[in-house]
Amino acid sequence: MLVKCTVRSTCQKASHSLPRWLSLGTGQQCIDFEQVLPDRIPINQMTMVQLTIRTLPELPFGAKYKCVFGAADPIDATVTAFGLSCPTPGVVGRPVISDTLDHVFVPLSVRSSETNKDFVSRNFAYYDCGRHTTCMECVKSQWACNWCVYENKCTHNTSSCQRNVVSGENVSMLHMLQQLVYLRYITPLVPYFAGPPNDPWDPGSQIPRVISRSIGDGHPPIHHSGRRPIGNSAPPIIAQNQL
Repeated sequence: MLVKCTVRSTCQKASHSLPRWLSLGTGQQCIDFEQVLPDRIPINQMTMVQLTIRTLPELPFGAKYKCVFGAADPIDATVTAFGLSCPTPGVVGRPVISDTLDHVFVPLSVRSSETNKDFVSRNFAYYDCGRHTTCMECVKSQWACNWCVYENKCTHNTSSCQRNVVSGENVSMLHMLQQLVYLRYITPLVPYFAGPPNDPWDPGSQIPRVISRSIGDGHPPIHHSGRRPIGNSAPPIIAQNQL
C-alpha cells in the first residue's frame, strides 16, 4: 500500500495480506477500479457511491479505507463484497462549477489509513443541468438532464416538472433504476408502457409525462481508464412520476 516499485524485502508487510506486493509473471493484477456507480451526480445531490475494486487487500485490525473526493475531507468507507461503499461529501464541501461550464471533475481516490496514501484514483463528476437554457442544449447534454416543457427549464429531477418533460439523450432506464436505489428521498421515475386513449390503466393526463428521445446503454464514460458499459439500444419508453 506504499504505491511504489520496490523489491519484496523493502515492501512493508509484503506477506501480511495479498496483494501487498505484486511480482511480474505471477498472473497477479494491480489494484484498480472496475466500476464506480454512479460516477457522476448533480452538484446539489447526496448519494452512496459503490466502488468495485479489483484485488483490494485486507487491512489490519483498526485500519480503515477512506474515500477522498478532491479537496473534501476523507470519508470512512464501508467494505463490501465487491469493494467499498461511501457517501458523497456534503454539498458545502464541493467545488464551484465554472460559469462557462455545466460540470466539474474531481479525483475520487481510495486511501488507506495504515499508510495514509491514495492508491487508486479516477475522475468523478458533479454537474448542473440548470446551466442549460434551451431545450436542445439540455437534452443533448452528456449528463442525465431533462427539459421541463411548461417550466422552460433544464433539470435532473423530473418530479419538479408539472406536466410534459423531454428526456435527454443520456437519460436511460439504467439511470432511472439508479435513482430508485441511490436517491430514495427524491420521487423516483416508474416506467410503464403507454396504453391506448382512455385506457383505464393509464394514470391520466394530470400525471407529468417523460418523453424519452433515445434510450441507450447509459451515459458515456468519463475520461478515465476502466471498463465501458456494454449494451444495445433499447426502444423508447414513456415514464411517469410516482405519486
